[in-house]
Amino acid sequence: MPKKQPKKNSRSRQSKETDTTPHAGLQFGLNENECNVSDSHPELQKLVRYLTRGEMDREKQQGFKNWRSGPKHEKLDAPKRDLSDKLWAMVEEQSGKLLEGASNVRTTSATTSGSSGVPNQKTDYDNAADPAILGSPFQNPYTFIPFGTSPKRHRPTPRSIGDVELDRKSGVLELKVQTLSPLLACSAVPMVPDADHKTFRALTIGKDVIVPATGIRGSLRTLMTILTGGTLGYVDDSLFLTQDRDVHLGPKGKRSPANTPLRPFLAEIVSVGTAHSPGTIRLGQTRLVKASDLEHREKRLPRPKADQRVHYLWADAEPERVDEIHAAVISISKSHDDQHAWKVKLSGRPINHKGKREGLFLPDGDVIELPGKFWADYQGRNRHADHPELHAGDLVWLEPDKPDRLKITQPGHVKSLQWARWGRAGENLLDLLTEHHPAVLPDSYCDDGLVDEVTDLFGHIPNKNHVTAAPGFAARIRPENLVFFDKKSEVQPVTLAPLSSPHPGCAAFYRDCDDLSDFGPRQPLRGYKVYRNTMERGTNAPWHYQTQGVYFEGCLKDNGNPQQKLNQTCELLSAKKTGHLRIAFWDLTPRELALLLLACSVDWRLGGGKPLGLGHCRVTNASIVDEFGDRKELFTRADDETEYPIPADIGEHHELIIDLADRVQLWHESQRPVERLRYPRAAEENKNTITIGGHVWFGRHAAKRKGHGVSGLQVMRVANNSELSQLAGGKKQVNAQPLPKLNSTHASNDTLFGYGLHLSESNKEEINRQNFVKKLEPFDASIHVSDHHKSGGNQSQNRDSRDQRKDDRET
Repeated sequence: MPKKQPKKNSRSRQSKETDTTPHAGLQFGLNENECNVSDSHPELQKLVRYLTRGEMDREKQQGFKNWRSGPKHEKLDAPKRDLSDKLWAMVEEQSGKLLEGASNVRTTSATTSGSSGVPNQKTDYDNAADPAILGSPFQNPYTFIPFGTSPKRHRPTPRSIGDVELDRKSGVLELKVQTLSPLLACSAVPMVPDADHKTFRALTIGKDVIVPATGIRGSLRTLMTILTGGTLGYVDDSLFLTQDRDVHLGPKGKRSPANTPLRPFLAEIVSVGTAHSPGTIRLGQTRLVKASDLEHREKRLPRPKADQRVHYLWADAEPERVDEIHAAVISISKSHDDQHAWKVKLSGRPINHKGKREGLFLPDGDVIELPGKFWADYQGRNRHADHPELHAGDLVWLEPDKPDRLKITQPGHVKSLQWARWGRAGENLLDLLTEHHPAVLPDSYCDDGLVDEVTDLFGHIPNKNHVTAAPGFAARIRPENLVFFDKKSEVQPVTLAPLSSPHPGCAAFYRDCDDLSDFGPRQPLRGYKVYRNTMERGTNAPWHYQTQGVYFEGCLKDNGNPQQKLNQTCELLSAKKTGHLRIAFWDLTPRELALLLLACSVDWRLGGGKPLGLGHCRVTNASIVDEFGDRKELFTRADDETEYPIPADIGEHHELIIDLADRVQLWHESQRPVERLRYPRAAEENKNTITIGGHVWFGRHAAKRKGHGVSGLQVMRVANNSELSQLAGGKKQVNAQPLPKLNSTHASNDTLFGYGLHLSESNKEEINRQNFVKKLEPFDASIHVSDHHKSGGNQSQNRDSRDQRKDDRET
């Protein structure tokens, strides 16, 4: 009988001794011991083969994920389990891309077509059309200048340094400041506090319009930090950058992401904590129930709405015999009684009713206290979500400290508070800066006792948790109010476009990345955020509500009375007005004085409404009056609103800050006035609803790829033989649009496309759960809107939503 041949993929002891071909695993970082471990187990051996050949598609990735979560993986010895973890980390990091050195190209339809599996991202992007084919170009209201990497830091300068170093300069800088676009400097109190539409007067003293000294100080410090690449003045250490719901809170299923909890946990808020004080929650039993079961008994479920208090239902339920995690609802009540003891946790409006589950909670009386960090982290993760604040009586989901936790009984068992069962993890901003940008961490968080050169000029308050940080000290630069004499009678009321809340979790705009396939939470930040200026004037200027109105409940609000609850009217000081500003300074070195003069030689942004192009100003005259009363003229320049500004000549002081020339050039390029300065915006029709706003544009043109552990931006699929396909030259996709980087010589390179384009129900189709676009056209309410349409409402945080949360707290 012939001897049985070994399997093709096995590596016997003899073959290992005679085979001189390098092991495939050595290509991507495995050592010889790990290669031997992989050969000793079939699953690990297959995974190495898939990785080195670039054959890792979604099906294989999911199969390996299921194996890792099963009992066979638990029985592995330590070396095999460690190697499994290492290989899985490689799978997540690569997200389906070919590894460096791999020679084979993936050819399966799931990967080359860019389907919902782990996609061949390079294929998608390389074969996609340029977004410019969409037309409708616009400029984003903000861009970024890269962070500094080595700011000058030294010991704080004592206030009495002038008594020792007699060559230091003190005096007053006298400036004339001209507005190049209207200036928004308004009182914080509306004229009629109870009115639906709020109107604000300009900030005045007597007949003079002013910009407060605090505002000048903040703007000047920020400008000097950007020009020098210095440390940040302030960081919200509780802020998390979140874009997706990336925490599955259970129960774990066959296709659940790794580390999904086995059981879901609900809790009821007893008292709300803050960042500085603990809060309490009541524990109990948690069950899941079919949403269809609830809807069968209650036709209109009170699903939670953004920025509104939640109205809870109560249910009579019993656990299902098959699975103790799930329950069957017998009846529903709008109030709690002996029969209806289970409190219902509803989620938002479901996209897909099939398989939808809601939560039930039965309190058992156990109350535990959670430290302030839990409450601060919740607010930090939900700053841009529908429910940024919690209230007593709210139900929240608990993320357990470990996936196999079966019961929560103490604070140590809780990892985080979450509003939804698909929760938010995100990245803490302070942690992200520490990892990628330690050079710009605020001096109050640095324990070396040093401060940045700009901090040294504007004062410092140490962080109480950093006892070895530099001590507190006062500023040596003190601006006064900027005063526009006798201009109170010249201000004009203007109804402004709503100011959208920035979303720093948006990877496409806030992350520093050159590869469309790599955009994701692991990437560093772009840098210092700066606002753009606009060429447009008159009725087309971006600050007018008529220019960037909000579509709401069947019509554009500005088609009727433009004064609505969702916007506000403010008194603006028009362009071409000159104000006067004095800045006192004490004991400056020649370089410090040169930094101050440099900041005065470039364009400024003052007051509010910067994303709308307001507050563009320029110093047209600067003089120094020294401590002896002698005056020296520094520069005078003619005003020019439209032409590209060049820095004012600061004479011999320029040589002391020559190292900042590149950063100064970037700042000037960022302030060059552009055409069509707009918030991103698009429209879409879906199930008798028209939604228009920034979230539509981002979802269509700058969204992250869907899927756990998948990085990169989503391309827009193009339907075959469609009008859009012709524009795309027959290509199947249109590339995503991350915010282009600011170029110091070609500002127009950061143009975006697709502003205000509408996608109707008839111009899209779904194939294999993927959306394909046939045609995009400019949104026109008279054409695209009918009586049965309703909008998605105002999606931004504004004064209304903040006032509503304040009222909720008071009640």
